[in-house]
Amino acid sequence: MKEIICAVLCLLVGMAWASHTRMDILMAGDFLEDITNINIHPHHIAVYHNTIYGDITAGLEDYGIVITPDTKYGAFAVWQEPEVDQNFNIGYGIQLKRFDLGILASPVKDHRRIGIGFGRTFFNRRFDISFLYGEDEDIERSEFNLRLRNRSGDFVIIPKYQGNYVLAPMEYYRHRFGILVERLVFNDGFVFLGAEYDFTRGDIENEFTNIYAGLEMPLSRRIVFLLGF
Repeated sequence: MKEIICAVLCLLVGMAWASHTRMDILMAGDFLEDITNINIHPHHIAVYHNTIYGDITAGLEDYGIVITPDTKYGAFAVWQEPEVDQNFNIGYGIQLKRFDLGILASPVKDHRRIGIGFGRTFFNRRFDISFLYGEDEDIERSEFNLRLRNRSGDFVIIPKYQGNYVLAPMEYYRHRFGILVERLVFNDGFVFLGAEYDFTRGDIENEFTNIYAGLEMPLSRRIVFLLGF
């Protein structure tokens, strides 16, 4: 009972104002660390202890809650995706022998999804891997994510790969290779520059090169300046 009361108190006083709006402004997706990445890497649930996040511009369509009664038993999370109507998710993450492990599921009719992920930090290096499978009405898809993170002084280098396989109604593969470089500045601020090569083969064929650049600069404890290109 004491653990539950402590968890509730932490939730009330330890709110994190992260949201999809922050990630949309910076436009660099899961290259950057953010609690909303639990939707791609469910093992990150274990990293964010007793946290509430929300986006007041999206109403009830963008929110998340992570509850950690005791770190040795892991963390439980519920969250909503604003991109897909009523795609409600539940997840669980735990840290075991320096590994972060996590699972997620979306039990909503016509938006079913399951996923697993794991990652580990080695001093200034980290890797994250996840596998996702979902069915959205008449679309069936699977996804694989691999991300590496290496910090050297004030620089952080992040290469990543994402592969999507869509089976119905059309069959195609989508591959995304990318790399992003962060430069840490001032107090918890950073600037970044990155690029991503995105190509699709199968019933759909496309090819893109995306360039990312921007900054996140804390101006005070409650105000942060965000800029993305």
